[in-house]
Amino acid sequence: MRVGAIAGFFSLAFFIPAFLLLPTIIQAFDPSAVDRGLAQLASHRISAVVCQNCFALWDIAFIVFIWPVATMARPAGRSLAWLGALLTTVSSALDVLVAASLITVTRFIAPHAATDPAMHGAASALLGFASVIDSGEGYPGSVGFLALAVAAWRGQWCPKWLAVIGLAIGAVSLPTSGPFLFIYFILTVIWVTGMSILLWRRASDVEDCENDCG
Repeated sequence: MRVGAIAGFFSLAFFIPAFLLLPTIIQAFDPSAVDRGLAQLASHRISAVVCQNCFALWDIAFIVFIWPVATMARPAGRSLAWLGALLTTVSSALDVLVAASLITVTRFIAPHAATDPAMHGAASALLGFASVIDSGEGYPGSVGFLALAVAAWRGQWCPKWLAVIGLAIGAVSLPTSGPFLFIYFILTVIWVTGMSILLWRRASDVEDCENDCG
């Protein structure tokens, strides 16, 4: 559990800067405006690469974090919690593919796309792939958060306010544009922070119990 707590805190260290840098790459997700997206990536190469590296690291750390969260569920609701962890893992893994695609375009293709038709075609294909994956990855993530939240509410293995926030994250995970994106960011930071603290405390309780029993 302590590893999960550390992974949760690490995930936030990558998630927050990734979100703050998101405006530098947002046009790249519009398949109807490939040239504008390529121009944005070419003009913000460093921030775009940093942003997507942070998103990839956030996803990896989140996967390490979410499974210890699911193990806190009581036996009666553990299957639902594991389903939630599995679905959020799938969502995070898909997001890594999106990040890898954008990093590839930004570093190796965007600088040459304006003058090389082959590079422009490759960029269009990769950005289209990233856009499709990005638009679909929210569905397993949304259902996963809802499953974890329901398991937490029924099993009462975390404070109810954390379960409510989990439900809210699941509800706003799909329309990730405009104010919904900001709401998702705030709620996710609060939820991951709260669950990481809870994991740390549970790990300490287990260690204390083992020491007392020993």
